[in-house]
Amino acid sequence: MKKITEEWFKSAEQDLETIKSILSNEQLTGVVAFHAQQTVEKVFKAVLEEYSIEVTKIHKLRTLLNLLPMQEGLEIEDNVLDQLDELYIESR
Repeated sequence: MKKITEEWFKSAEQDLETIKSILSNEQLTGVVAFHAQQTVEKVFKAVLEEYSIEVTKIHKLRTLLNLLPMQEGLEIEDNVLDQLDELYIESR
């Protein structure tokens, strides 16, 4: 695995740890949403880096998903990526 890929995964893992530590605090729902979107974005970018697909400064999850080389067998509920992106924007 490439070093840059590992760095993306490590950063995504930190976002997950943040979510775990604040999930029970209802006042931090927006922060949880932000980190959830960030986790998915970073995982997608890790895969793109591993496959040497140029990663531009894109934050839209659906756009990143469409760049992934292996989408077969990937099960993502309808609109979940769009909902995460909306929550990400609102939380910023």
